[in-house]
Amino acid sequence: MPFAFMYGDGLLMSGSWLDIASACITAGIGVVLLSIGIEGFWKEPLTTPARIGFGLSGLLFIFPSTTAIAIGVLLTAFSMMMTPHLRFRMKLSS
Repeated sequence: MPFAFMYGDGLLMSGSWLDIASACITAGIGVVLLSIGIEGFWKEPLTTPARIGFGLSGLLFIFPSTTAIAIGVLLTAFSMMMTPHLRFRMKLSS
């Protein structure tokens, strides 16, 4: 994604190794989430609210801010809960 480089120096490989690693990891996660939102498919077709949630969380992950990433994590969790086949299922012991 060419526009991601303007958001931080870590993707340009300048700065400390921790800044570079965190920028590359979060941008990679952001690209995957954004592509899930655009395609509308993750194991099965997604609902429209889940697509919007995954797309927005992908954009938030690309932006190098701790607040934006925290909001992106929450939005990803809510998007997964809105999709029936991605919900975590708990077995109740009897």
